[in-house]
Amino acid sequence: MPIITIKHEGKVYQRNIYKKQGFYCMYSKGVEYMFAKDIHRMNTYCGWHIVNDTNLPDFFMYLISIELEKLLKVK
Repeated sequence: MPIITIKHEGKVYQRNIYKKQGFYCMYSKGVEYMFAKDIHRMNTYCGWHIVNDTNLPDFFMYLISIELEKLLKVK
């Protein structure tokens, strides 16, 4: 299971990323976030968006999308 590392304002966050039903998922503070890539949304967050009824602050979504892009390129 890959781990992404996010650094923000001197804090380091590490989260496990796993696949579920074809989506990349992350579990954080009791909430599951499901991410999908949409080629029609490439102008924001490299095309990544949340597909379940959760949301993240813009700065976290930006940082997570960068890490998800790295994971996608490795595979």
